[in-house]
Amino acid sequence: MSPFEIKRLLNRSVAMIRDMREQTGIPGRHSAKDVVIDVQVTAARADSLCAAEIRDVLLDAADIIRTLKIVLDGKNA
Repeated sequence: MSPFEIKRLLNRSVAMIRDMREQTGIPGRHSAKDVVIDVQVTAARADSLCAAEIRDVLLDAADIIRTLKIVLDGKNA
């Protein structure tokens, strides 16, 4: 993937996490430990990061999205 595609994917992950958090009523943290902040920083630095760092952040984002999806599915059931 090109750095542009990586940035786009990471930024879409941020938007999805924020939207899903809003839907579930789960507030985001406004601290350095919030995965959204990590994803945003990685997106901004995608040109200079190694593949392993990008992979790790994408996996973190996917884990949060999966967890929020489970919460949303349980809420709508």
